[in-house]
Amino acid sequence: MKIIERQIVHIAIVVIVVVLLTGTMGILFANLEPLQDFGSFVFFVFMVGTVGGIANNYRRLQRLPLVAEEATEEARIAQRLVTVQIYLSPLIGGVFAVVLYVIFMAGMLGGDFFPAFQCAEDVFIDAPHFADCTLPQSNSDAAKALVWGFIAGFIEGFVPNFIDRLAKEQTAKVGTQEDKSSEESAGEESG
Repeated sequence: MKIIERQIVHIAIVVIVVVLLTGTMGILFANLEPLQDFGSFVFFVFMVGTVGGIANNYRRLQRLPLVAEEATEEARIAQRLVTVQIYLSPLIGGVFAVVLYVIFMAGMLGGDFFPAFQCAEDVFIDAPHFADCTLPQSNSDAAKALVWGFIAGFIEGFVPNFIDRLAKEQTAKVGTQEDKSSEESAGEESG
C-alpha cells in the first residue's frame, strides 16, 4: 500500500471517530439539562476546531509526494510522525478553538469580526450564571465564534502565535513601567 493511501485511511478513521463523538455528545448535551447551554456550545466550538484540524490534515496530505513505499529508516520515521500528526491535529485544533473562544469571552479581542457575549460585563456570581453569560449574544456572534473556531483548528499556529504576541506586549509594558518607576525614584533621590 502506498504511503498516501495509508494516510487517507488514517484520516478516514479520524473523520469517523469525530462524527461518532459529535453525534454521541450531541445526544448527551441535548438530554442533560445542565449541559444544554454553555457546555453544548463550547463543545460545538471544540468540534468545529477539530474539523478545521481534519481539513488541514487533508490539505497537507495533498502536498505529500506520490511515491511508492520508501524503504529508508528516515522515511519510515517521517511516515510515523505524519500518522501521529493526523490523529493529534484534530484534538489540538479543538483545544485551540476553545482557547480562542475564551480569549473572545475575556474581551482580549473585540470588534465587528469577533463575537460578543451575553452579559459579559456582569459580576461573577457562580458557575451557572457564568455559563449563561458567556453564550454568544446573537446568532451572528455564534457564527463568528464558529468561524474563528474553524480557523483556530485549521491554522494550528494561529492561537499560539497570538498568545506569544500578547505575552511579548505585556512583557514590554511591564518593562516600560519598571523603567518609568526607576527613573521616577532616581529623580526623587537626586532632587
